[in-house]
Amino acid sequence: MREHEGVSRDVTIETAESAQRAQPQRRQGLRAGSVWYRLVQYSIRFLLQVGWGLRLSGAEYLPASGPFLICPNHPSELDPVALGAALPFRPSFLAGHELEEYPVIFWLLNRFDPVLVRRGTTDVGALRACLRRLRAGDVMVVYPEGGVVQDRPLGDLQSGAAFLALRTGVPIVPAAITGIAEVWPLGARFPRGGAITIALGPALHPKHGERPEELTQRLEAAIRTLMTPPASADDEAGDRIPDAADTLHL
Repeated sequence: MREHEGVSRDVTIETAESAQRAQPQRRQGLRAGSVWYRLVQYSIRFLLQVGWGLRLSGAEYLPASGPFLICPNHPSELDPVALGAALPFRPSFLAGHELEEYPVIFWLLNRFDPVLVRRGTTDVGALRACLRRLRAGDVMVVYPEGGVVQDRPLGDLQSGAAFLALRTGVPIVPAAITGIAEVWPLGARFPRGGAITIALGPALHPKHGERPEELTQRLEAAIRTLMTPPASADDEAGDRIPDAADTLHL
C-alpha cells in the first residue's frame, strides 16, 4: 500500500499542459489488488450483501481500462467502503481527514488506498496526488458534493472532479448510492437495517472547450437520473455484483 498522499504546504502546481507533456498519461488494465486486498474486499462484500442486500447495476458502463473518474453522491460515511466492496477492481479514493473520527470506517477505507484531503481548504497536495494517479492510469473515486449530505437527495456539486477530468481528458462514470443513509445515518454509532444499492451510468467524456461548471451540470443531471427509482420489477432486481475475474480476465 502506498503511503498516504494528500495535504501539502506547497502552494505551486504545474499546469495540466506542462504536466501532460512531462508525464504522458498511461493507460492500464483495471487492477484487482493484492491477495490481501481481495480477501478484505470479498469479506466486506459478503457482509454487506448478507446484512444489507448490497447490489450493483450498470457495471457494463465501466471502461475496460483506466484512467477514469467515478463520481457518486455522498449520503453516508460508509459510502467508500460499500463502493470499494462492490467494484470489481481496486480504485483510489479521495477522502476527507474527518473520517478519522470513525475508527472502523477509517481503517476499512485505508484498505482502499485513499488520497486524504483537508476539506474546506485549498489542498494543493491532494490535487497534485489525484493528477499524478490519473496520469499513472489509476481509477479515482471523487465525491463531488465534497461531504456527506443527508438533508436532501443531492447537495450542491463542486467542480473539482470536472476540473480533474478536463485537465487530464479522462471520462467520468456517474454513480448513485441509495439506501445507505438509512443504514448509517450521521451521528449513528452502529449500522441499522436497510438495503444498499449502487447504480452506475454511461461515462461522461469531457468536450473540447467545456468549462468545469458545464461538465459539473452534466454530472449532476446524470446522478439525479440514476437516483430515480427503476420503472420495472426487472430493474429492481439489480445485477449480480461482478467478480474481478469477470472484467479483469484473471
